[in-house]
Amino acid sequence: IIIFNEGSFLFPVRSFNRLELELIKILGKEKAGELLKNIGRFQVEQAIKRYVKLLGMNELEKDKILRLAKDIISMLGVGKFKIYQKDEKSFEIEFEPYTIFSFEALKEYGKLDFNFDFLISGMFEKGFESIYGGEFQCEEISCYAKGDEKCKFVCKKKE
Repeated sequence: IIIFNEGSFLFPVRSFNRLELELIKILGKEKAGELLKNIGRFQVEQAIKRYVKLLGMNELEKDKILRLAKDIISMLGVGKFKIYQKDEKSFEIEFEPYTIFSFEALKEYGKLDFNFDFLISGMFEKGFESIYGGEFQCEEISCYAKGDEKCKFVCKKKE
Protein backbone atom coordinates (compact mmCIF):
# COMPACT_ATOMS: atom_id res chain seq x y z
CA ILE A 1 0.00 0.00 0.00
CA ILE A 2 1.32 3.44 -0.85
CA ILE A 3 0.27 6.12 1.67
CA PHE A 4 1.62 9.69 1.25
CA ASN A 5 4.22 8.32 -1.22
CA GLU A 6 5.49 5.83 1.38
CA GLY A 7 5.51 2.08 0.87
CA SER A 8 3.53 0.45 3.68
CA PHE A 9 2.02 -2.90 4.53
CA LEU A 10 -0.88 -3.93 6.69
CA PHE A 11 0.18 -5.23 10.07
CA PRO A 12 -2.77 -6.16 12.25
CA VAL A 13 -2.91 -4.46 15.63
CA ARG A 14 -3.15 -7.79 17.47
CA SER A 15 0.03 -8.96 15.72
CA PHE A 16 1.79 -5.75 16.73
CA ASN A 17 0.54 -6.18 20.29
CA ARG A 18 1.87 -9.74 20.32
CA LEU A 19 5.24 -8.43 19.12
CA GLU A 20 5.23 -5.90 21.98
CA LEU A 21 4.47 -8.58 24.57
CA GLU A 22 7.17 -10.88 23.16
CA LEU A 23 9.70 -8.03 23.32
CA ILE A 24 8.71 -7.38 26.94
CA LYS A 25 9.12 -11.08 27.75
CA ILE A 26 12.61 -11.14 26.18
CA LEU A 27 13.93 -7.66 27.06
CA GLY A 28 11.87 -6.62 30.06
CA LYS A 29 9.39 -3.72 30.17
CA GLU A 30 11.96 -0.94 30.40
CA LYS A 31 14.15 -1.99 27.45
CA ALA A 32 11.22 -3.10 25.30
CA GLY A 33 9.40 0.15 26.11
CA GLU A 34 12.41 2.22 25.09
CA LEU A 35 12.81 0.23 21.86
CA LEU A 36 9.14 0.75 20.97
CA LYS A 37 9.31 4.45 21.84
CA ASN A 38 12.30 4.76 19.49
CA ILE A 39 10.28 3.09 16.72
CA GLY A 40 7.46 5.58 17.31
CA ARG A 41 9.93 8.47 17.20
CA PHE A 42 11.39 7.12 13.95
CA GLN A 43 7.93 6.74 12.41
CA VAL A 44 7.08 10.38 13.12
CA GLU A 45 10.51 11.57 11.95
CA GLN A 46 9.98 9.83 8.61
CA ALA A 47 6.40 11.12 8.33
CA ILE A 48 7.54 14.70 8.93
CA LYS A 49 10.12 14.42 6.15
CA ARG A 50 7.37 13.25 3.77
CA TYR A 51 4.90 15.95 4.81
CA VAL A 52 7.48 18.71 4.52
CA LYS A 53 8.25 17.55 1.00
CA LEU A 54 4.65 16.82 -0.09
CA LEU A 55 2.73 19.50 1.78
CA GLY A 56 5.24 22.21 2.61
CA MET A 57 4.42 21.48 6.26
CA ASN A 58 7.43 23.37 7.61
CA GLU A 59 5.66 26.59 6.63
CA LEU A 60 2.51 25.89 8.67
CA GLU A 61 1.72 27.38 12.05
CA LYS A 62 2.07 25.12 15.11
CA ASP A 63 -1.68 24.78 15.69
CA LYS A 64 -2.23 23.78 12.04
CA ILE A 65 0.51 21.15 12.27
CA LEU A 66 -1.11 19.74 15.43
CA ARG A 67 -4.51 19.60 13.72
CA LEU A 68 -3.02 17.82 10.69
CA ALA A 69 -1.25 15.31 12.95
CA LYS A 70 -4.47 14.63 14.87
CA ASP A 71 -6.35 14.09 11.62
CA ILE A 72 -3.74 11.68 10.26
CA ILE A 73 -3.52 9.69 13.50
CA SER A 74 -7.32 9.43 13.62
CA MET A 75 -7.51 8.52 9.92
CA LEU A 76 -4.99 5.71 10.46
CA GLY A 77 -7.24 4.26 13.16
CA VAL A 78 -4.96 4.84 16.17
CA GLY A 79 -7.75 6.71 17.95
CA LYS A 80 -9.25 10.13 18.51
CA PHE A 81 -7.66 12.35 21.12
CA LYS A 82 -7.49 15.84 22.54
CA ILE A 83 -4.36 17.78 23.41
CA TYR A 84 -4.40 20.10 26.39
CA GLN A 85 -1.51 22.54 26.51
CA LYS A 86 -0.58 23.29 30.12
CA ASP A 87 2.19 25.73 29.17
CA GLU A 88 4.95 26.03 26.51
CA LYS A 89 6.69 22.99 27.99
CA SER A 90 3.87 20.67 29.07
CA PHE A 91 0.97 18.91 27.36
CA GLU A 92 -1.62 16.31 28.28
CA ILE A 93 -3.10 14.03 25.64
CA GLU A 94 -6.35 12.22 26.31
CA PHE A 95 -7.72 9.55 23.99
CA GLU A 96 -11.47 9.20 23.61
CA PRO A 97 -11.31 6.74 25.30
CA TYR A 98 -8.45 4.50 24.13
CA THR A 99 -5.79 3.79 21.54
CA ILE A 100 -6.56 0.91 19.20
CA PHE A 101 -3.53 -0.89 20.66
CA SER A 102 -4.79 -0.78 24.25
CA PHE A 103 -8.35 -1.66 23.18
CA GLU A 104 -7.21 -4.78 21.32
CA ALA A 105 -4.73 -5.73 24.06
CA LEU A 106 -7.47 -5.65 26.70
CA LYS A 107 -9.74 -7.74 24.46
CA GLU A 108 -7.03 -10.29 23.68
CA TYR A 109 -5.13 -10.55 26.98
CA GLY A 110 -7.39 -9.09 29.67
CA LYS A 111 -6.19 -6.40 32.06
CA LEU A 112 -2.46 -5.79 31.94
CA ASP A 113 -0.41 -4.59 34.91
CA PHE A 114 1.42 -1.85 32.99
CA ASN A 115 0.79 1.02 30.57
CA PHE A 116 0.88 -0.45 27.07
CA ASP A 117 1.26 2.37 24.54
CA PHE A 118 5.05 2.79 24.30
CA LEU A 119 4.93 3.33 20.52
CA ILE A 120 2.42 6.17 20.92
CA SER A 121 4.58 7.80 23.62
CA GLY A 122 7.51 7.87 21.21
CA MET A 123 5.37 9.29 18.44
CA PHE A 124 4.22 12.15 20.68
CA GLU A 125 7.78 12.84 21.85
CA LYS A 126 9.06 13.31 18.32
CA GLY A 127 5.97 15.22 17.26
CA PHE A 128 6.27 17.80 20.05
CA GLU A 129 10.04 18.07 19.53
CA SER A 130 9.48 18.80 15.85
CA ILE A 131 6.90 21.48 16.56
CA TYR A 132 8.30 23.12 19.70
CA GLY A 133 12.03 22.30 19.54
CA GLY A 134 14.15 20.74 22.26
CA GLU A 135 13.67 17.27 23.72
CA PHE A 136 10.39 16.00 25.15
CA GLN A 137 9.65 13.13 27.53
CA CYS A 138 6.24 11.53 27.08
CA GLU A 139 4.76 8.97 29.44
CA GLU A 140 1.42 7.22 29.49
CA ILE A 141 -0.18 7.94 32.88
CA SER A 142 -3.32 5.85 32.44
CA CYS A 143 -4.08 3.03 30.04
CA TYR A 144 -7.28 1.37 28.93
CA ALA A 145 -5.46 -1.98 28.71
CA LYS A 146 -4.76 -1.68 32.44
CA GLY A 147 -8.43 -1.16 33.14
CA ASP A 148 -8.21 2.62 33.35
CA GLU A 149 -11.08 4.66 31.93
CA LYS A 150 -8.94 6.26 29.19
CA CYS A 151 -5.46 6.33 27.72
CA LYS A 152 -3.77 9.53 28.87
CA PHE A 153 -0.27 10.84 28.28
CA VAL A 154 1.83 13.64 29.74
CA CYS A 155 4.51 15.18 27.53
CA LYS A 156 6.99 17.59 29.04
CA LYS A 157 9.95 19.40 27.60
CA LYS A 158 13.17 18.18 29.16
CA GLU A 159 15.11 20.85 31.05
